[in-house]
Amino acid sequence: MDNINNKLLRINQIKELTGLSRSTLERMSKEGAFPQKITLGPNSVAWFEREVMEWIDKKGLARLNT
Repeated sequence: MDNINNKLLRINQIKELTGLSRSTLERMSKEGAFPQKITLGPNSVAWFEREVMEWIDKKGLARLNT
C-alpha cells in the first residue's frame, strides 16, 4: 500500500467530514456501508483517510446519477 492518503482519521474528524453521528457510523460500518475502522488500541480507533474520501466521492457520484 502506498503512503498517499494513508493518513489515519479519528472519530471527530470523520464526524466532521460526513456529518454522521458516532452511532450511525458504527451501524453503517457493521452493515458494510462505510469503511471499516482500524483498532489502534483498547480505546482507540481510526479510519484510513483514502477510504473515507472514496466513500464520500461515491456518495456524491450517486447523487449526480439520480
